[in-house]
Amino acid sequence: MSNIRVKANGKIVDFENYLAECIRIAVDNAAEKAVDYLAQYIMENWYETYEPKQYQRTYDFLESASKTETTISGRNNISAVCMIYFDTNKIIPRYYGPGRLNPHVDYNGASTAESIPRMIEFGSVFHGRGKTDGLKSMEATIVMLERDFPNMVQKELRKMGL
Repeated sequence: MSNIRVKANGKIVDFENYLAECIRIAVDNAAEKAVDYLAQYIMENWYETYEPKQYQRTYDFLESASKTETTISGRNNISAVCMIYFDTNKIIPRYYGPGRLNPHVDYNGASTAESIPRMIEFGSVFHGRGKTDGLKSMEATIVMLERDFPNMVQKELRKMGL
């Protein structure tokens, strides 16, 4: 433990623990903004570019843009980790019966939820839409993060008075 103590939220706390928690919160908030960016990219470059005529959208792929909780490790060299990903548990298979368009299932009624993000991201043939070259939304988000993430975290830390 460090010998440096600070007053935070009316309590005297260990400075290193306080700083680590501030970093965790800042990274978590910035990562939430990155998920929002990913979802906006998907909306603008996938959903708004095609209007289905034979099925009703579920928006499950859009809603699958997710992040993990931010974790902190280290004492003198603090490291914060948060992952942005597609949560395929949010892509719900719906089977209405044979001969119908069944969202997120194959012709045998088996779930295709695990493959949907990969198919959309890297390209495939889709009912009604035809062949795509891939959305590459995660790639666009990575480019944005490489450019903006340090400033996003810094802005969040400034909000906390750091």
